[in-house]
Amino acid sequence: MKYQQLTEELRYQIALLCEDKVSQAEIGRRLGVCKSTVSRELRRNRSVDGYQPAVAQKLSTSRRKAAGKRRMHEDTVFFVEAALNWLWSPEQISAIGDIIGRPVSHEWMPANAGCMRIRSSLLRQRSTGCGALSRSAPLAISSADRLVTNG
Repeated sequence: MKYQQLTEELRYQIALLCEDKVSQAEIGRRLGVCKSTVSRELRRNRSVDGYQPAVAQKLSTSRRKAAGKRRMHEDTVFFVEAALNWLWSPEQISAIGDIIGRPVSHEWMPANAGCMRIRSSLLRQRSTGCGALSRSAPLAISSADRLVTNG
């Protein structure tokens, strides 16, 4: 079954079927939703007076509005893009981001790399060209390579 949010109509049908003492599994089959969806709906939205579909719809709508999408701060995105251009690994970026107050998950970066590259050209156009993030950092050299080059 494909995921879908319950509509107000489905909530009224759930209420009627519950009044008729139909099992949650049977309600799910009749409405074409998983039995766990019915169980979760009844658990989340049951009041002292039992399951009220109008109240359930209002609760669901308010939860959906409150959830919203979390946006990454523009400065954090700029830092991640710059660090990726410096060939830092996602783990390095995450660690330094925590230190400088721009926390970002190393798992977030690969999933969002496409949208970051699209935005990077816009961010570069707006930047003044000043500051540490606008200059390229030198590539890291391992301690073994430093010994070879210095001695």
